[in-house]
Amino acid sequence: MRGSCMIHSTWQGSDRASPARVAAKLHVGRSWVKPETLQTAAARSSRVKRLILMRHAEAKMAQTDHARALSPRGVRDAPIVATRLATSDWVPDAVISSDAVRTRETYALMADAFDPSPEVDFVSALYHAGVGDLLAEFMRVSDRHHTLLVIGHNPGLEDVVSFLSGVVIKMTEADAALLVHPGAHWQDACPAPGSWSLEALVEPPRKH
Repeated sequence: MRGSCMIHSTWQGSDRASPARVAAKLHVGRSWVKPETLQTAAARSSRVKRLILMRHAEAKMAQTDHARALSPRGVRDAPIVATRLATSDWVPDAVISSDAVRTRETYALMADAFDPSPEVDFVSALYHAGVGDLLAEFMRVSDRHHTLLVIGHNPGLEDVVSFLSGVVIKMTEADAALLVHPGAHWQDACPAPGSWSLEALVEPPRKH
């Protein structure tokens, strides 16, 4: 059933948390997930809602933006991130993704890492969706699902991470932000800003 979501008009995507606050919350880079996230994720999964907000892997240029396919680096990175999610016990039981070529290909390269296989839905409304559109899709998810993977685009993903957690991060291609909320219902995806906890940022290997 579709819900409605009121976003406080005072929230702006340009609001920035301090670098110190971001650093205190996250292990970014090669230290890609907090140890306590690994230790407690399984125990918490039945009592909370968990969001994996992932930007599509790197894509090549094409005649239209919607038709952009993954680059060789994107083909490499997507399954790496999927494996890191699976080994840290962040296996989704539901997936909603933009219907763009690059998001479809990102998930196709991730799917083998997830056992059991999640339910998957490609949604046109997620193509370059803003915060309101993303929250509306979260609220449509059945409460029998506890861990939701969302594959989409910037700036909407960065903005919704900021809205939900109160923490601003930069998400480059194939980055996945892990968030938790102590509620039993996906309707809780739309409370006051800052009510979700940003647990970690999972990244693929970077060139140096």
